[in-house]
Amino acid sequence: MNVVLPEKDRIKKQQLIIYVSIISVCIISVIIAFYVQFYTRIDIGKVFGITQSGLGNKTDEQQQTLKTEFNTIFDNNIKNDNGDNNSKKIDQDKKLVYTKYEKKDTKLNSYDLEVHIPYINISGEVVEKYNQEIEKVFADMARTVLQSENNNAVYDVQYVANVQDDILSLMIKSNFKEGNKPQKVIVQTYNYDLRNNKEITLGENLNNGKAYEKFKQLVENQSGDVTYISDTDNFEEAKYIEPIYSEETGYIYEIKAEAVGKIACSLGAGRVKKEDKIDPAVGIVFEKKVGDLVQKGNVLAYIHSNDLEKLKNAKEELTKVIKIRTDKVKKIKTIIKIIDGKIN
Repeated sequence: MNVVLPEKDRIKKQQLIIYVSIISVCIISVIIAFYVQFYTRIDIGKVFGITQSGLGNKTDEQQQTLKTEFNTIFDNNIKNDNGDNNSKKIDQDKKLVYTKYEKKDTKLNSYDLEVHIPYINISGEVVEKYNQEIEKVFADMARTVLQSENNNAVYDVQYVANVQDDILSLMIKSNFKEGNKPQKVIVQTYNYDLRNNKEITLGENLNNGKAYEKFKQLVENQSGDVTYISDTDNFEEAKYIEPIYSEETGYIYEIKAEAVGKIACSLGAGRVKKEDKIDPAVGIVFEKKVGDLVQKGNVLAYIHSNDLEKLKNAKEELTKVIKIRTDKVKKIKTIIKIIDGKIN
């Protein structure tokens, strides 16, 4: 779905349209997050089966295999713990990261539980905070499930850890399913600089260029052209780019995301049928979002299309899904909550 929200700093002069195939992007996003956070020397193409044929050519069965292979990475162990950091350990007889609490238990109609909850075996305030959070998020949930009755709850927790270039990285994945309710998945990562005894944040990885370089490497592994990343002017533009104007003054209080997705799909930005081809040049670029004050005549969005009839229909439909009223509307937070409990 090609939908872009406004940003203060545009990439060069071109507004970048993001297009995705939902399943592929979910897989790729997790791979990038894992690969960037862990700095591993693992051949990402071999691990996940991403070859020169590219992920986009894989069948549903092959994509499911990729996700299964990704899950096998969580082996409840630490890699490359060669003893160089033994002096930092609390318990010299244990690894830098070890399984502190594990349990496998089943109670008919109540729960099916298998958890492997790690402990970071390093002294210091930062790591103590990590361990307290792991206890609160994962161990407390396990205890709650074990006390449940007739909920048909399924809960599992697994982890993987790695040491490389004096960086300790830990990733924990949990799955929780209760009855007919939607499944909840948590993937939590911790990165610790063993040399300088400090936390490493995702923001640092983004700012120091590691995430960018790993993303380019992933593109290359799929036979992609990395020049499109370094110079976004290489992206093909749609034949027709039409603005959607506000017909009144007021505050945007609703943009129906599902409807926007269907409109973008109708332009060719997504698939109605599995065999449909995606047009990477088409989509919707939003200039305004929920909570913004708009004046009559302001541009709300631009529609990018390669078909005049599809463009006409999209303009009519998009106008209907952007709702405006005179009362002031509270802006929606981009980040609602960070998992360590800090609220933005």
